[in-house]
Amino acid sequence: MIVLPLAVCSQTFAQAPQPSTTQDVRAEFEQLKRDVTRLTREIVALKQTQGPSAEEYDEIVAYLRTQAASASAFKLVLVDSEEKGFTYGINPDSRIVLLAGLEQLCTSFETSLPGSAPDSPGE
Repeated sequence: MIVLPLAVCSQTFAQAPQPSTTQDVRAEFEQLKRDVTRLTREIVALKQTQGPSAEEYDEIVAYLRTQAASASAFKLVLVDSEEKGFTYGINPDSRIVLLAGLEQLCTSFETSLPGSAPDSPGE
């Protein structure tokens, strides 16, 4: 009975890892330094190339197109207001048109903002 545990113990000690030599440790250290340098370069490169995703890009383009269309419509409102002779107090209709145009522009800015829900303006 004593023979079996002694045999197991002797096998365990015989398979113990050998201590690394100084040269092995230095080689491993140098490899780790190269790995850190390479990974640092990769991180820097990734940070420089990081941009919007395709979905975010599409949202931004849609937003800008909506704003361009809104700006064109606003120009027409300004022309209409001008033709009606906009002057504070003298011609209230031109003022009403201008304020309605501004309200439409603001609504467009609020509802077409990328990432916002269609029913929740300006969040």
